[in-house]
Amino acid sequence: MSISRAVLMICTVVALAHAGTATAAPISMQFVSGAITVTVTDGGPDDANPTDGAITFIGSVGSWNLNVGTGLGPNVLGPATMDLASVSTAFLGAIDPLTVSLTQTDIMSPVIGFLMDFGGTGLNLASASYSAYADDANVAFALSQLIGTLGPYGTTAFSGSTSGAVAVTGPYSLTQVLSLTGGRPGQLTMYSGDAQLSPIVRTDQVPEPMTLTLFGGGLAMAGAWLRRRRGARVS
Repeated sequence: MSISRAVLMICTVVALAHAGTATAAPISMQFVSGAITVTVTDGGPDDANPTDGAITFIGSVGSWNLNVGTGLGPNVLGPATMDLASVSTAFLGAIDPLTVSLTQTDIMSPVIGFLMDFGGTGLNLASASYSAYADDANVAFALSQLIGTLGPYGTTAFSGSTSGAVAVTGPYSLTQVLSLTGGRPGQLTMYSGDAQLSPIVRTDQVPEPMTLTLFGGGLAMAGAWLRRRRGARVS
């Protein structure tokens, strides 16, 4: 094995070990329409998705029938990244709007802002909008620091992107909010779309103590391996 391959292998092990320490708390989703609120926690009884870091809800919230409502968090997508995908149907028109929120607490990843992407299609949909928030107090579903808003969009196909700066030190929480308003009563209302939140990372961040410890251990392992290899050649 060459020196470069040995060092690469050790660094890979260090990176994987550090990644295992960076998992965040379970994500939660909340569906609100009128006086009806449904909260789903990752791994809870209403979660139809067995994957850690992913939630799928199938059911009714008020006059809205969700064929699939899915949220993905950092444990699936990577540090400080979230995705809110939902396919919703309201039969005979929606009397009350539907709000879908996805939240994640205990995020430690250093960021200076986020990118937001939102797109989808609708049928008899009066409006669809997407907002994202950060909270340095690390409270679930907190709306204290607006990252940005996309929309409202109408009933046809739509897409948009934006970005926003944040001031968080960690641990902090992130919350995505999707708001849907139905169109004409008595007609089928449908929505299918996706909203993603991606971090803009800091480039001047000092490595965490755990990272330095693991990296130092990796270098020590590399040094010991080289000494043994040189000793074998001398003998």
